[in-house]
Amino acid sequence: MHEYARRMVSMIQSEELRNIMMKANRIVAVSPHPDDTELIAGGYLSLMAQRGADILLIVATDGSKGTRTEGLDMTETRKKEQMNAAAILGIKKVVFLGFKDTESPDPRVLRESLLPAMREFIPDIVITVDPFLEYEVHPDHVNVGLATLQSVLFYPLPNIGGGKAGNNEIYAAVSPTNRFNVIVDIETSFEKKIDALKAHASQSLDLEEIRRISSLVGSINGYRFGEAFRVLRRTDLHIHLSEEYFKMV
Repeated sequence: MHEYARRMVSMIQSEELRNIMMKANRIVAVSPHPDDTELIAGGYLSLMAQRGADILLIVATDGSKGTRTEGLDMTETRKKEQMNAAAILGIKKVVFLGFKDTESPDPRVLRESLLPAMREFIPDIVITVDPFLEYEVHPDHVNVGLATLQSVLFYPLPNIGGGKAGNNEIYAAVSPTNRFNVIVDIETSFEKKIDALKAHASQSLDLEEIRRISSLVGSINGYRFGEAFRVLRRTDLHIHLSEEYFKMV
């Protein structure tokens, strides 16, 4: 990367938000399908599990259609693969919501499952996919990403959703994203990420491409491997115009 571009990219990163990610003791990861969480945050979650963080993984859909073989139902295969991958990363709590692959409901419906689970767990930060990623059209990614961010927004409001409203400060982190503000150094946990992705054997993932992208992301900060996130405060999720916005207009 050109040195000027490297300096410009580093300027938009936030040490404060990086510290919030790295000091989280309780983390919820919400995944549209089995394998999405490993792809976007496997290195980070493995690293935090090694540090003693308590992690809850919520998998929204069953991944049943993740095959090129006509008529083959992948539900049980992908559930087993997800459990094996979670164990590799050090994630001990996995919840499957069981919605059909590609048929995830409207975010308002998804919130009815996500909010009570989040409120019971009391996370410091919630990880999910970026529903605003440019050209993202997969309905499960859009619906799950939006429902998760909405759940973070409504987390302390007792008249919205089920469960007892939380009173702790809560953050969201989305990935992959075109507007990252934190890059996590995952050199020490990268091979765990790869091993977890290997556990999803039915998906024939391109591990060399994942290695290349992780290396490229890491190189922005001088890391061997990295994962990039957009970390968001609750106040960023509703009618919020930041200084960064005004620099772009």
